Amino acid sequence: MRLTLPAALTVLMVSNIAAAQDYAEPMTAPAARLDRNLRPTPRTLGFGLGMNINSAADLTQPNTAGVRFVLSDGFILEPTVRLTHSSTSVDMPGATSSASVSTTTFGVGAMARSRLASRGPVDLAGLGGASLGFSSTDVMKDTTNTSFSLLWGLGLSWYFNPAWALSLDVTNPIFSLNRQSVDGFGGDTVTTNWTAGAVWDATQALLMLYFYM
Repeated sequence: MRLTLPAALTVLMVSNIAAAQDYAEPMTAPAARLDRNLRPTPRTLGFGLGMNINSAADLTQPNTAGVRFVLSDGFILEPTVRLTHSSTSVDMPGATSSASVSTTTFGVGAMARSRLASRGPVDLAGLGGASLGFSSTDVMKDTTNTSFSLLWGLGLSWYFNPAWALSLDVTNPIFSLNRQSVDGFGGDTVTTNWTAGAVWDATQALLMLYFYM
């Protein structure tokens, strides 16, 4: 009896440890599955509509559209397009015609998104990309601007539904090149300037996205 009691206790302890491990593993697995199911799977296509937010933006009028290609769990490629048009007309007393100003802005670009951290349904991503923009102002002197930028930034994505997400991005230029042409009476005046460095000149974009699973 003295020889078998330690062996019996050892067998009992090993069996209890094994049972505890078998019990603990299913407790952690559902949390991992639930977290994964909140996000779109790789090779998923997402469509977004929203606003490029700045001090002059009308928050009731969407002016930004985007498409996101989910290439892997932590990497998303996002081409973007932006289009805005505004027009102002002023009637002067005694004048036979009104003065008007119209501005058209168009931009295209692409952004790569790499997931840095996650907490529940919210992902924090590092952003890097490039954009090309064009704007034209029709007034007494027509002005056109053409710009090119290399961008960096951070983005938050809230996956409140497996197919829907709300995204807020903040981007800044690393390098920017701008060419302005002013159509005057004596001919065009062209000004070119460029900036390089760690610039904090943030642009915010808010998008509501639908992912086609």
